[in-house]
Amino acid sequence: MIDDEFQISHIYKKTKSKRKLLILPLFIVSMALLVLLFANCSGRPADISEETYKAGSKAIEIVDNYLDYNLSKDDAYYMLSDICSRNSSSKIEVYIRSICSGLEANMPESTILERRNSLAEKIGQGKR
Repeated sequence: MIDDEFQISHIYKKTKSKRKLLILPLFIVSMALLVLLFANCSGRPADISEETYKAGSKAIEIVDNYLDYNLSKDDAYYMLSDICSRNSSSKIEVYIRSICSGLEANMPESTILERRNSLAEKIGQGKR
């Protein structure tokens, strides 16, 4: 009887220690995956400068306000034009000018939204 209890407790201790040995590598791999996930979701792409990213984010905010009817078409146009004049050589100027031309030509909101989403994709932000 004592031998049986000893064997059972000994087996239990072995399986418990094996579980610990399995949990540690699993924990390490999980943490590494989380680090990689957050490193890839940092927002700004590597080929976009911080200044350009901020300008693009501001342009998206303006377009979103226009699409939510919180900003008039004219106000949105002038604000976006101002961003273009300040960032005339940036990688996003073409996208912002495209939105401006859409506003100026009274294009449908769906077209403005498509152009907004193209800009968002360029600077690493989500579509709307």
